[in-house]
Amino acid sequence: MLAAVPPNARMVRAIFRQIGLRQALDAGKISQEMIEFFLALLRDTDTMRNELKQGPRLVTPLRGINDKVHLPTSLLANIRTPVYFLWGDGDPMGGAATAQTFVNQLPNAELEVMPGAGHAVWMDDAEHAASVTRSWLSN
Repeated sequence: MLAAVPPNARMVRAIFRQIGLRQALDAGKISQEMIEFFLALLRDTDTMRNELKQGPRLVTPLRGINDKVHLPTSLLANIRTPVYFLWGDGDPMGGAATAQTFVNQLPNAELEVMPGAGHAVWMDDAEHAASVTRSWLSN
């Protein structure tokens, strides 16, 4: 339905709430410029329209993530590149347990769970996200 309805700022806020950013919205951490940026993505590019159209094939509130899109454990076990996950415990795609299950499949992965954060942790606490990213990349 979201892909068929003309986008507006209220729709963007609803999307943000659905991905666990209610607290960030309520606290004013998401600026009007950010709302307008995402609205422009929805309105003026195929990127967000395609994502919204494909989303139900990948994940739904009732069925969760479609298992067909998961990478095989054998493939994940061969990824040697260091990976740092900054994950919100309020992510509607899965909280800390989901993150830990995924991270456990990667031989060189670290996980930090941000309390109260949703799917887009950099929007919940941009300063913290930038700080830990900068720190991890400098190691």
